[in-house]
Amino acid sequence: MPNLKWEKFEQSGIAKQDFHWLKKIILAFLAGVFVAMGYVAMIMIVGNDTGSSTSGLTKFFGSVIFCVGILMCMFVGACLFTANCSIYAGVLTKKCSRKVFYMDLLYTFIGNYLGSLFMACMIYGIGLLDSEGTSNLVRQISTTKIELSWWKTFLSAVITNFLVVGCVISLSIFENKVVGFLTTLVMITAFAICSYQHVVANMFITTIGGFYGIFDGNWGLLGKMFYQCILMSLLGNFAGGVFLTYCYYLVWNKLNVTTTIKGV
Repeated sequence: MPNLKWEKFEQSGIAKQDFHWLKKIILAFLAGVFVAMGYVAMIMIVGNDTGSSTSGLTKFFGSVIFCVGILMCMFVGACLFTANCSIYAGVLTKKCSRKVFYMDLLYTFIGNYLGSLFMACMIYGIGLLDSEGTSNLVRQISTTKIELSWWKTFLSAVITNFLVVGCVISLSIFENKVVGFLTTLVMITAFAICSYQHVVANMFITTIGGFYGIFDGNWGLLGKMFYQCILMSLLGNFAGGVFLTYCYYLVWNKLNVTTTIKGV
């Protein structure tokens, strides 16, 4: 007997392989917009907090608000690079070719970046983060992420996609949507509090950080943004998502073997 929980998880990714490339890019564009919206909301909360005694609570509530963006992606059906790494499940069972898998991730990455860039231009254009507290926070976060060493960014990104793909697994195996929602909320809040590296969030914050002057006279920092921040978080997210999907695949096979033995 096939494991129904695995099949639901597998189908959640395989269903996307037949999408037209333009549809994938548009859905990925929306995902970039949603993540940026959640990030902006978090910055508005944390950046406008002036009381040190409430900084812990402020960071917690900001992290919860950040979840809105990724939750919108998952429940609306937008294509997020980190979540789409779970399509590797179809590759493992040979229901999806590697070429389709890699092309899906490419279209998703392009759409996510366009959505992030669009929202960065929009937010900067309307001056939503122009106050001293929020603009300083944008410069601080973006510079810190860019200056983080490449291997720390990579490992942090691996952990990030353990959590994001974990959310995809949770949403596929829990029939109760409320339980799936709460599980997702807890996982995404955890990675936001710990400031783990999410490639789409990094694309947004570093772009808008550039608008607020972090690259002025420092072209070396721009190079670090693409290599140490964007590329390493991209590779780390990919590695974490594929690894967790493979581990879940192994567990699924073990469950099948155990069931067969007991039946005998």
